[in-house]
Amino acid sequence: MKLNNLFQTKLKGKSTFVFFQLAAVLLLETPALVSAQIVPDNSLPNNSLVNTNGNISEITGGTEVGGNLFHSFAEFSLLTGNEAFFNNAGSIENIISRITGGEISNIDGLIRANGVANLFILNPNGIIFGPNASLNIGGSFVATTANGIQFADGTVFSATNPLGPSLLTMSVPVGLQSGANPGNITVNSLALAVPVGKTLALVGGDVILARGNLFASVGSIELWSVQQGEVLLDVVKDGKIGISPGVNNMNYGNIQLSQASLVDTTGEGGGDVQVQGRQVTLTDASIIGAETYGSLPGGNITIKATETVEVIGGVGQNSSGIFAGVGSGATGNGGNILIETPNLRLVDGGTISNSTYGPGNGGTVKVIANNVELSGFVETPNGPRGSRFEVIVLDIGNGGNLILETEKLSIADGGQITTSTFLNGNAGNLIVNAQEVELTGAIENARSGLFATAVDGSPFIPGALPGTGNGGTVIVNADKLSIRDGAIISASNFQSQNLLPPGEGAAGNVELNVGSLLLENEGIVSAEANVGNLGNIFINGGDILLRQGSSITTDARGTATGGNIFMNTNTLTLLESSRLSANSIADFAGRVVINAAGVFLSPDSEITATSAAGPEFSGVVEINGQQIDPKSGLIDLSTNTADPADKIVSGCASDVGSTFSSTGRGGLPEAPNQTLRGRAVWQDVREVPAPAGEDEVSQEPVPEIKPIVEAQGWVIGPNGRVVLTGNVPHVTAAAPGITSPQCQDVQFSE
Repeated sequence: MKLNNLFQTKLKGKSTFVFFQLAAVLLLETPALVSAQIVPDNSLPNNSLVNTNGNISEITGGTEVGGNLFHSFAEFSLLTGNEAFFNNAGSIENIISRITGGEISNIDGLIRANGVANLFILNPNGIIFGPNASLNIGGSFVATTANGIQFADGTVFSATNPLGPSLLTMSVPVGLQSGANPGNITVNSLALAVPVGKTLALVGGDVILARGNLFASVGSIELWSVQQGEVLLDVVKDGKIGISPGVNNMNYGNIQLSQASLVDTTGEGGGDVQVQGRQVTLTDASIIGAETYGSLPGGNITIKATETVEVIGGVGQNSSGIFAGVGSGATGNGGNILIETPNLRLVDGGTISNSTYGPGNGGTVKVIANNVELSGFVETPNGPRGSRFEVIVLDIGNGGNLILETEKLSIADGGQITTSTFLNGNAGNLIVNAQEVELTGAIENARSGLFATAVDGSPFIPGALPGTGNGGTVIVNADKLSIRDGAIISASNFQSQNLLPPGEGAAGNVELNVGSLLLENEGIVSAEANVGNLGNIFINGGDILLRQGSSITTDARGTATGGNIFMNTNTLTLLESSRLSANSIADFAGRVVINAAGVFLSPDSEITATSAAGPEFSGVVEINGQQIDPKSGLIDLSTNTADPADKIVSGCASDVGSTFSSTGRGGLPEAPNQTLRGRAVWQDVREVPAPAGEDEVSQEPVPEIKPIVEAQGWVIGPNGRVVLTGNVPHVTAAAPGITSPQCQDVQFSE
């Protein structure tokens, strides 16, 4: 399969197996349409008329006011294969139909109207579009379970109070008023579509698509689940209808897409998709898509939920997902994806993607959420695939940025957030602003993590030039960043699995601005290159700890030069075979520059900048702050710690404290598995007379300065002076007042 056909496959590649498997389910879930019919309620000044001829119900009459035509029905349902024909005049702009009885509208046939009129169907009890439901109208279509439609002059066309004052108006609809517990809207239709450039809007209690397909090419699709409140309508002259929330507090319901449902505004220019509810869920390879195939811009996808957005699972290689972008050969720029919710979950292969397969530039993906979770994977013919965010470039167009603003980001089970270029366009940047980021684990051929990749996808695209696009930058701003169990943050111009050749463009950078950074059990931060320009790593952090074979690397493979690592931190600790490296195989190594208050290495850990090409190609390791001896792990202090000529001994009264200390090399460091030694106090019990007057202190001449050795103890001379000795005198230590804790009793928690 060609890579540039990936998006089309995701939209059109519905599984035949799933179709037959779910057909029986739909027959059970769809209510029988035995009593389906269209019956006027005679509540209008000029009532609606219905003339049935065979399977066609012709609807005439109604009350016409200006460009609005009002219809009112006690029941409105269509049997399978039947047709409801609104035979309106060509001058009508809006056909507004209400259903005032207590029955749900079951529609499993064709709804048709003349001209370019917009069609509104209002039934507070609920609306079901069966598998054979379809539209043949010239304008936009709005199906709603609201109580009434409000107009610009303040009048309301109510379905719950049809016998109230009849105040029909010629003004345009401006809002939908939903009461408590409105009915649901269910779509099982295989093809519910409006004309090019028009709007298809469903506004109900819960909105449920179960193998339901909605199409509005270059137009817009609006899915709103409103339990109570008012939404605003904006009917524009071109027939498109915009929807926005009202000013009052609103209660939202749930929106569910399942059984390979599809919401699609793809066309010569992508249309917009707006989804608003409490919980928004996509399962079973269901898709929301907005892609441009021409010169017009792609549409935007906006999903807002007051509780949760979930994109779950898939069928075979088809994942549930949200897709926007630029189609093959299209010159229009792609639209954006915006998701706002407290909780966003991509589970079992769920995908959010904004990619360009043409000359047009890709759009941006932006997520604003309290918690973002990527977990689980789906089995595909090519092996398991984790959940993912992705911004992909497969032509000369540049990729957009991927931005996450969240309190906590959790990625596991091979989940990935990636910006990639496979050809000549440059990849976008990946930016994460969070309080906590936790990356964990890996699956077959896939590590969990954050990626910015530039590789060569031309072998999969006939006639394509080798990939020269530059990689993007991975930027993480977080209070706490944890990378565990093989997870990774990477910017590179090659794939570790070698599935594709390395790209000729520059590898991107990694920038981490964190309060604390933990890499554990082969956690990795990498900015590596195979050819072309190097990638760099910039880390600003409070405390940085690498354990159990973890690494931070800018190593260069192939003919590339090694990248650089710049680190500003309070403490840097490398334990258990962990490493920092800016090495190179065939060219110059990079630099490792560390500004730290403390640097601690276990004997089996290392910081290197070497080249296999020879010592003359080695890089530089520069540590600013306290110097270290990597072999012993001890601070490197000066050998001559004190000048004895400047030492002055003076007496003091018995009730006045005095201390003397000298620090130098030597001594035995404490072993971590031994008991800490108590701090015994030396005490001189002799009485020291107070000086009668101020003594004159003089320095004795020193004819020859002998070499100084490290002091191992001290004694009191006959004249009361403290004398440092090169060996330890025999003394009896007083028992310590505080018992030192056992090393094994000390516990660390996060």
